[in-house]
Order: sequence, then C-alpha cells, then structure tokens
Amino acid sequence: MTNPNLLLEAALTYARAGFSVLPFHSVDPALHCTCSKPNCTDPGKHPRTTHGVHDATLNPQQIETWWTRHPDSNVAIATGTVSGIVVLDIDPRHGGDDTLTKLQAQCGELPETLQWLSGGGGQALLFQHPGDKVRSGTHVLGRGIDVKAGGGCVIAPPSRHQSGNTYWWEVCHELGDVELAPLPEWLRERLQPSRKPATATSLSPTGTERRVCNPVKEQENKTPNHTSKTSQEGGVLLLARCGAGELPLRRESCTPEQIQLLLGNSAVIERVLALPEFAGATREAKFSCLLHPPDEHPSAAIIAPREGYPAYNYACFHCGKEERSVWPLANVFYARRAGKPVEEIPKPSLTTWTLRMLIEAGVLAPADIKATKLPDDASKAVRTLYSGVQELLACKWLRTPWAPTVLAHRFMSDWCGLSEHHVRAAMKWLLRRGYLVRAGMHEKMTLFRIGARKLVDGLTRGLKACGGQQAEKQTQEQLSDTVSDEEAKLLAEIAAHNCQRDGWRLVEGGCLACLVTYPAALARFKKMGLPLCE
Repeated sequence: MTNPNLLLEAALTYARAGFSVLPFHSVDPALHCTCSKPNCTDPGKHPRTTHGVHDATLNPQQIETWWTRHPDSNVAIATGTVSGIVVLDIDPRHGGDDTLTKLQAQCGELPETLQWLSGGGGQALLFQHPGDKVRSGTHVLGRGIDVKAGGGCVIAPPSRHQSGNTYWWEVCHELGDVELAPLPEWLRERLQPSRKPATATSLSPTGTERRVCNPVKEQENKTPNHTSKTSQEGGVLLLARCGAGELPLRRESCTPEQIQLLLGNSAVIERVLALPEFAGATREAKFSCLLHPPDEHPSAAIIAPREGYPAYNYACFHCGKEERSVWPLANVFYARRAGKPVEEIPKPSLTTWTLRMLIEAGVLAPADIKATKLPDDASKAVRTLYSGVQELLACKWLRTPWAPTVLAHRFMSDWCGLSEHHVRAAMKWLLRRGYLVRAGMHEKMTLFRIGARKLVDGLTRGLKACGGQQAEKQTQEQLSDTVSDEEAKLLAEIAAHNCQRDGWRLVEGGCLACLVTYPAALARFKKMGLPLCE
C-alpha cells in the first residue's frame, strides 16, 4: 500500500499551495473499500468525513488530525472557487482521448498545466478557475470528459486507485514544475452555464449513444501514407550470436517478427537462461520455480515453441500438476530484476524489457549511444538514472533509431533500481543542466532525449553565473531557445512524410523510425548537436 506518511505529506503540500483537501476512503490490500461496506459501489472514491466536500480545509492541524486517525486515507482536493481550480477528468475507457483530440483540433491546443494520471489509466488536467460560474458534470464536453468545478472533488496523487495502482504526477507536470494555466477562452465559453453540450455524442440513460446539438466535427487526416525505404547508412546492425556462428539481421529497425524469431531459437534461449535472473532454470527438465521461492519440488519448466506460442515461454505449475501459468521469458526477467511478483506489463514495456534481456544475454548488439560525461560532483542516483536512460535508448533505438523516449517515474524506478523519489529528483537535476532535454509529447506523455555537449556547457556556465530560481529560469529559457526553433523547422519539413513503418504510430507529425531516410531531417538533427550514431 501507499506509504501513509506520503499521503499526509501530499495533503499538507496541496494545502500550502491553496488547494482545500479532505480525506477519502482508500482500498485495502484485497482491493476492498476501507468503508467496510460489502457492496460498496465506489471503492476508494467517497469521503470519510460527515459533510463530504464541505469539510475541505487548508488548516494543517485539521489535516494532521484526519491522517493521524486514518493514515491510509486517499487525498481528495475540492474543486471550484474554494481551491481556485477547474479539473478536466479524462477517461479513455469512454472515449475521452478521442473527444479531447477532436476538441483541440477544432478549438486549439490546451496549454501546459498541472496534470496527473489515475491508477485506472485516466488523466486529470488542472486549470485556474475563471471566477464566474462554471458548468460541471459527467460528459459535459463530450464522451469520456467530466468537468469538476464548484461542489466537486478529485482524488490526487499518491492516493490508491481501486485497481490497486496509485495516482501519480505526469513527468515534469507536478507542483513546482509548471504553473497552473488559465482556463482557455474557448473552453471557458463551452463551460458557461447557459451553453448546451458541444459534443459529437453523449450517453443516454440506458448507456447507448445519442446525437446532441453542436457536434464536434471530425477532422480526417488527408495526408497520404508513403512507403519508406530502408536506410542502408543510418540503421543499426543487429547481431544474433547463435550457436557456432553469427546470424546478422537486416540493417533496419528490429521488428516484432524478428524478436519472436529470436525467442524461438534454442541457442538464443540457452544464452538467456544463463543470465543471473534465470539461475537454476533449464530446458531439459522441470526445475524449482523461480517465482515462488523457496520451492522444494520442481514446479516450473521452459516450454518449447508450438502452435499458439511461437517463442519459448516460462510455465509455472505451482498451483498443481493440472494448473499452470505461462509467462513470456521477459516477464520473468522483469519480475526478477525489479524484485516484484510476476505480472502482465504493457506491450511497449514488455518489448523494451525483451530487448534488454537479449542485449544482456549477448544476443543483440545494443544501439550506439553518445552522451556527455557527467561532472564529478553528480550524485550516485543521478549517475544511475543517467546510465539507465542510455541503456533504455540503447534498447529502444533498435526499434526506432534516434527517437526520443518517455521516462515515466514508475518505469524508470524498476528499470534503474531507484525509488521514485530519487528518480524524480535525478531527472530534475539532469534537466536543469541540459543532460536531458524535453522533446515534445506523445499520447499525453512527455518525451525526452539526451542533451548535446554544447547545450550542457552553456547551461553549466549559466548555473555558475547565478543561482536559485533565477538559474533555473535561465536554464529553461536557454533550453527553449536552443531546441524549440529547430524542432519547429524540422516538423514543418517532415509534415508530408506521413508513413507508418512496421506498424509504428506517428509521433510529432512524422514517423520517427523513418527520419533516418530523410536527409534534410538528418541535417537538422546534426545542426542541433543531438547525439547521432556514426
């Protein structure tokens, strides 16, 4: 469960920022609501106090009393004028992502502001309350977008979701990272009390879709798709060292089909099973389960490829001879490396962990990463995270050469073996000095790349010349001046290069996997001083 001290600390932090808070029920280790009602319909999402949102306060003594009495309480923030915020609650399960995309295409992009992600995959965007009345409710802006204003509440990080996951701040979008943005004028107009819902569809009482007034027009992408050519100069050569010789793969991004081919090769699996994470595992017979130590009797096996399972897999018979759980080897590698129970992880993360497993097994050659050396006074956490980012790119660039990457706190904590607190602090240190650079957004997640030496040198001189908040302000301005203009030019040049290669989705106006075949784009990258493979 979430550390109760962190919940109290978060509640006090929000109160100091002017957000009125109150305690909500949470969920216990069995994922039951702490209200103890057997048929609770809203586990972890209703107030502990008698008068609900009307009890919200900024008083630190009252807050400490609440969380001392119930230290596991989720942290809720009252919305509206009491806290000065309006919150957009986006639920992708009901089409919130699509609705928001249509709204922004028609009315304009939302400004950068405070935002967090829920444990269930949703997203909350916080804006300044305009002062006059704001219409709030479910599906106010369309399917999957709720608006929380006067009389409402939102559950904030690091509260626990009914799924068992925690709420967490989006990278570089928490308190202290960005300012609370004003409510955009077009959004303010749509949330006037007299205005009818401006959505393409809404939900009827029965749950079916029905048409409503002022539909948001869908904007179809008229840009044709183009087929890219394989880069013979810029691609990364992958080597699969199998058996007596080397099996070279083609000079192109590593496709899912190629990965599955490797995971179905017996010589490759022998190398994988030689890793420390698989100590004791063998292909020849059952062995003591690595996932349930101590295991006195052999209750696990490596299953050879067969119909429905093109790769070797890990089978656990711990529940009995007739029952078994089958896991990809990368799932087991991740669980053993991160010290966690084996679990399903998102497909992009599974692919990345698979590539790391094959690289460490000596099956694949990692992509070449060039990064500026850290100064001697960098802390151990900073060095560990910086090294982890390079290892992550060495894996991901086998699929999409030179593309920026998401650096989620939770993922990087598992990847580097650091706490999320140390990951957050180390990322801020690296960003302030230019060792990491923000490189746009992809599916509401911030993308990062490794900074160039000339950028690091310039920011270092700026930090030595002044200190405190002024130094950080100059750092961000210099980052923006160095990167934004060139990125704008680059995106304009590749706007028509709209190919989807190997099923990869478009990022920042073009397919990054194909940028290596676009000479003008490469020239821009080099001009920016970004680290490129030779």
